[in-house]
Amino acid sequence: MKTEPLRLSISRLAYRKLMWYPKLVESEIGGLCKVTQNGDGLYIAETVLLKQRASGASVHLDMEALADFVGRVDDPSLYRGWWH
Repeated sequence: MKTEPLRLSISRLAYRKLMWYPKLVESEIGGLCKVTQNGDGLYIAETVLLKQRASGASVHLDMEALADFVGRVDDPSLYRGWWH
C-alpha cells in the first residue's frame, strides 16, 4: 500500500522567525507553531516564542508564560507544533 507524502507549507513570516530566532541566542531555543490543515497537508501559520529556560541541550517553557498565552489566543488547540 503506497501512501502519499504529507505536504507541509509555512507562511513567509513564520519561516523568517524560525530562521532568525536561533541566530539571536547562544543556547537552544524552542517555541510553538500554529498548525492547520491545508488541503492535502499541513500549514504552519505562525510561530511563537515564549519565556523559557534554555541550556546547550534543553529547553523548558515557563509555565506562567504558557498559561498566559493559552488564555489570550482564540483557539489554543491550533498551537500543536513544537519547534526546537
